[in-house]
Amino acid sequence: MLSTHCIIENIKRVLDEWENRITFVEDMIDEIKAILGNSLTENEHREILQNFYCLKESLYYLRDQAECPELVLATTGTTSSGKSTLANFLIGEEILPSDTQEMSAGLVRVKHGEKRSLEIHKTEGATWETGRWENLTADEVRQRLKATMMAFREEEESNKEIEPVLFEIEWPIRFAERKKEFNLPEGTQVTILDLPGLKAVNDKRNGPVIRKHIAKAFCLVAYNAEETDKQKQEELLKEVVKQVIALSYGEKGEEKDKSVEKQKETH
Repeated sequence: MLSTHCIIENIKRVLDEWENRITFVEDMIDEIKAILGNSLTENEHREILQNFYCLKESLYYLRDQAECPELVLATTGTTSSGKSTLANFLIGEEILPSDTQEMSAGLVRVKHGEKRSLEIHKTEGATWETGRWENLTADEVRQRLKATMMAFREEEESNKEIEPVLFEIEWPIRFAERKKEFNLPEGTQVTILDLPGLKAVNDKRNGPVIRKHIAKAFCLVAYNAEETDKQKQEELLKEVVKQVIALSYGEKGEEKDKSVEKQKETH
């Protein structure tokens, strides 16, 4: 396991590498101008320079990403397992509804910031209010989320193809304000994803949402220990773990998972 010092040093090395690449590209642009001079047509000269400037902008972006890395924490698991309660604990305030039934599919993304804002994106089939609201209280955010989730569930009963809801929140995250205590680099950006839970094995609604959004996240898995059916307990827990492990292999995750299962069967 890498120590915090090693992580920070690796980030610094990456940052220095992108800085060097930017300098290299700038020098190359000057050399091309000097070597080719008037041998290029105006259009050729413009196209080459445009490509180099695009490359330079990309390197600037990568440098900025190394300077301010993003830590993404995703809460997922089985339905009614306390995922939103866990996310609220990390945030430091109860802005996510935890007293409603599980939302069928959707994503709540909470980014650390000072604006205390909520945006409900307009999605296909939406019958609820969408838009952006600023300077909200925790209760106002929670009530808007709850109302939208309930409207989504009602609409889904008659429209199985309805598009999942996307909520984006900017909020002062308690965890992000205590970076030194958790030995995080000062420039670290913190994002918390509250994902839907798996309702059943091979959940075709929530499974894809989970796989799509936790590929680059540190995943916190919650599980409903009050489930009385022990077989269902075990199957759902395996399914949650399967969703997370599959991400390690990208698009070939399912093939890899099947290969592992076959090996188990042979042994």
